[in-house]
Amino acid sequence: MQDIIALDIGNSCCKLCLNSQVIIILANQDVLASCFKLNLEQNNPYLIISISSVLNTEHTKQLIEKLKTKLNWQYIKFIFWNSRDILKIALPTHYQKLNHLGSDRALRIYYLSKLEQDIPQIGVGCGTGFTIEIIQHGKLIESLILPGLKLQLTSLFQQTDKLPLITPEAVEEILSNKSAKLTTAYAICSGIIHGYLGLIAQLALHYQAKQIVCSGAYAHLLQKFAHSSIQNKIKVITHLELNILQQLADIDIINP
Repeated sequence: MQDIIALDIGNSCCKLCLNSQVIIILANQDVLASCFKLNLEQNNPYLIISISSVLNTEHTKQLIEKLKTKLNWQYIKFIFWNSRDILKIALPTHYQKLNHLGSDRALRIYYLSKLEQDIPQIGVGCGTGFTIEIIQHGKLIESLILPGLKLQLTSLFQQTDKLPLITPEAVEEILSNKSAKLTTAYAICSGIIHGYLGLIAQLALHYQAKQIVCSGAYAHLLQKFAHSSIQNKIKVITHLELNILQQLADIDIINP
């Protein structure tokens, strides 16, 4: 038997999941500064780490070396999943044209590829970038990238004299306060979130999609503040990428 850690390295943080149970989120800057703890229970002497990273090779290796110092397993095997390898499984007849995609997007496409293919399937990544992938019949038919929530909030603050700085963590509380509906903070948060929702609603209408799969840190905001006409189509899987990395590790064990 082997323990498996799914490791999803993003632009600002890395997420770990041990044996599909314990999920830990660490800021990349804390990992690089060795200001973190990993309290992971070892069940077996062998560990597989199934890795996806949107960072370049050098930065990815730096993070992994730091994380490795906190792991107590006797034997560790690293499996690096790049876009090509993931898409070769997900879209075997179309993957050659998509090597430029980030591995995070490839993982969402993998998930979408397992759903019904007679209708378009829409996936949304709510991270540093707000990314959308639409696949049907084993092909990627549309792809979009927008600035993510934090980027939009920070940009409005930095590029103006009077607009306030709002953190992503504050958005839900601000939008839940209906008495603040005419405040600047509410207008900023509402504008960004409903801008995202308007886009995915238009795509869902155009492609006649039955569901929209959303993953990432602020995916739940889309579902919570969506209009009822689109809300029931939104399916939130916050840690979708970790789930897929776990599945890919299982495939590698069976077919090394």
